[in-house]
Amino acid sequence: MELNRFPRLLHEVFRPDPWRLLLGLLTAFISLAGATQTYVFIDEVPGMEPPPLYPYIQGLDFWIPWLILTLPLWAACMVDGWCTWLVSLLPGMGAVKVPLFSMAYGYLESSWAVYVWGRWAGPRGAVKPLLLTSLALTSIIYGPALASSLMGFYPLSRSLSGALLSLPIISLHMVSLYGLYMAVGRLIR
Repeated sequence: MELNRFPRLLHEVFRPDPWRLLLGLLTAFISLAGATQTYVFIDEVPGMEPPPLYPYIQGLDFWIPWLILTLPLWAACMVDGWCTWLVSLLPGMGAVKVPLFSMAYGYLESSWAVYVWGRWAGPRGAVKPLLLTSLALTSIIYGPALASSLMGFYPLSRSLSGALLSLPIISLHMVSLYGLYMAVGRLIR
């Protein structure tokens, strides 16, 4: 790729539009709510105040969708310890840190996925396999929880909210990976 094309490509991929903003807001909310729900692991520590959003989201599952969203970030952080230092710089919100990196990452991946969808996935007919794969992965992750909910062993609101929030996140990852495959394939040719 020519160097003078690179700024245009960046603009094409990351320019704001309604879909990028909508997906970015969804991933930002999942990040904020998921980080807030980490308080459940430390709520019995004396003197720790719950984050402001915590009481309102207790009955829903944001934590697992947030983990699924940030999986690529965690994988990158495991390569080197640079994330620990960066996380220490983040401001707190009660007992947990504000998830700024996952919020920014969510917008970046949303932008990439919208670009891939318009450029490769939609025109090449890859939509159906990508969505079916996303649905299958979500079913594997949340199938047992949903079955337990239907039998009365687990709150339906938690398993249903987790599945409904995980499906777009897994779809986002699938479309992004497809785009990476297509981009690398074009570079190799």
